[in-house]
Amino acid sequence: MIKILFFARLKDQLNCSGLNLEINDLDNQSSITIRKLLDYLFNKNPSWQSTFEHQQVFIAVNQEIVGRETTIKDGDEVAFFPPVTGG
Repeated sequence: MIKILFFARLKDQLNCSGLNLEINDLDNQSSITIRKLLDYLFNKNPSWQSTFEHQQVFIAVNQEIVGRETTIKDGDEVAFFPPVTGG
């Protein structure tokens, strides 16, 4: 199972704080890329694609910033969040 989390305004825009997916739901392989995970999420929730396309989104796997070609596997935690700002 992959735990997916959405933070800050992404959570509000998607109306979802997170979900759990079985990796077999995504592909018949033991690991997939973030890009493939996003394709799956966009197919299930077409409106989510525009949210991701219209703003910068950081991705972390197991609390480490990664790119869209990063491989994920069963048991990983994937978090999506906008850039942090502050003053």
